[in-house]
Amino acid sequence: MPYVIIFLFSTTGLLALFHPGLFTAHDIWHNVARLYHYHHAVLDGQFPPYWVSSMAEGFGYPLFFFSYHLPWLVGQPFLFAGLSVPVVTKILLFLPHLLSGLTFYLGAYLTTHNRPASLLGSLLYLWAPHRFLITLVSAATGVTWTFVFIPLYFAGLYLLLTSPSRLAKFLLSFGLGGLLLSHLPTALTLVIPSIILAIPNFKKIKNIIFPVLIALLISAFYLLPSLYYSRLTLASAYKEGGFAAIYQTGFINFRQLVYSKWGYGPFKSTAKDGEVPYQLGFAQWAAVILLAASALYKPNKLKLTTLISFIICLFLMLDYSKPAWKILEKFISFDYPTRFLVPATFLSALSATLIYQKNVLFLLIIPLAIFANRNHLRVNEYTNIPLKTYIDSEQTTNSHNEYFPASASPALLDDPAPLLDPPLAYTDFFQNSRSLSFSVSSDSETPVSLRQVAWPGQHLYLDGREIPAVSDQLGRLSLTLPAGTHTISTRFLPTALIKLSWILTLLGVILLGINIKSEVFESEHRKMPPNEVRSE
Repeated sequence: MPYVIIFLFSTTGLLALFHPGLFTAHDIWHNVARLYHYHHAVLDGQFPPYWVSSMAEGFGYPLFFFSYHLPWLVGQPFLFAGLSVPVVTKILLFLPHLLSGLTFYLGAYLTTHNRPASLLGSLLYLWAPHRFLITLVSAATGVTWTFVFIPLYFAGLYLLLTSPSRLAKFLLSFGLGGLLLSHLPTALTLVIPSIILAIPNFKKIKNIIFPVLIALLISAFYLLPSLYYSRLTLASAYKEGGFAAIYQTGFINFRQLVYSKWGYGPFKSTAKDGEVPYQLGFAQWAAVILLAASALYKPNKLKLTTLISFIICLFLMLDYSKPAWKILEKFISFDYPTRFLVPATFLSALSATLIYQKNVLFLLIIPLAIFANRNHLRVNEYTNIPLKTYIDSEQTTNSHNEYFPASASPALLDDPAPLLDPPLAYTDFFQNSRSLSFSVSSDSETPVSLRQVAWPGQHLYLDGREIPAVSDQLGRLSLTLPAGTHTISTRFLPTALIKLSWILTLLGVILLGINIKSEVFESEHRKMPPNEVRSE
């Protein structure tokens, strides 16, 4: 019965996604193009994809070195089944909403062993303003998927720190791995709540080391290249100001967390003066306030750590936390403080689970959530834009082109460029996600630059023979073209580091599989009658 209720609440909340066509949203253009490019890179033989030769005005772009992978991986079976990119885009927004209700219920039940309390928290997790903002206003696909894994991660972490088991190890490994592959910046917001939860159980901290290692191994195919090669991007070059300082405009007021007028536009100069609604939700606030009262009246570790973590998440979204962000800026580029609304939303739902009693007062939280979110269930405007328009309009799918190579001139993206500089007539042109080739004739030996930037893994060929991948002053691949007719081609091939990351991911998957097999064996062993167990 709980699963039916969760399904009904999930579907009812996102009925807007069942309308034909797409809709206007902050990231919808980015994510339609990302799904399209990911699928075509897979079709071109890149699995998983890293480089997209045809992006960035044809200069190439290391999009999937740095952009999350998990949603696009989930989308591949749907695309291979014949569904269109727009339809799969909406599936990838609806599916995590449904799954997150189920994973919260599972995680909460394993933590509290209370089915009604777990269901209460699950429904509050689904019907939260920030969930509707992320899905229907922003269409932030990666962030949407993090909501699936947060409950599994925290359930595994809590159980390993209190009553360790193989199941807890699996939950932590699977949950953390999913988070890292869904949206790394959001995953980082969970560090502080994790530390707060671990402090009272510090003596058992060793229990989480191996599961965390497995999670890092599973996500190594993304994390290792992303972290290592990020130093070569424009984002890394912005050490002072620029991309690294975006967070300075992202602080909000406390009143916005209590109530924000629902809107669909982005914020203007700062998060305080735009149309983005940052409210936590009246029902969520009610749950947290009741948790605070309960923690004072009848405290326990889980209630106190949940409450403290929630307060810190709120603090980090407000102006008062700027000194802390100044320190954080020295170590990591973190874009928006309001990303802490994701763990705050989870913690408020967990609060409802922890304070549940067989009392009508607590059941009123759900009607309050439904009533308070009644105007949050619509999209701004439905559209019928051709897919080609989405693809052609997205240079890089990043608003700041922050993954463009720092060694290349950003001015290359200002206008369409010829294939060769200086321009020469060419034939037999071919380009896909990983390669470029064409034939060209020259009357004399001529230095030329290609419409492809240099990047680790980029290889340059002349008449089928590899030549040194030299770059010019603008960061473009260049060569000296001999007189006559020749074939020039480029091809992206996995670097040694990428190949190492594949091995590590395979190792992580094997270790996770062993953990699952051991848990199944132990579960069956526990179900055996005592005499059969002894006979072994």
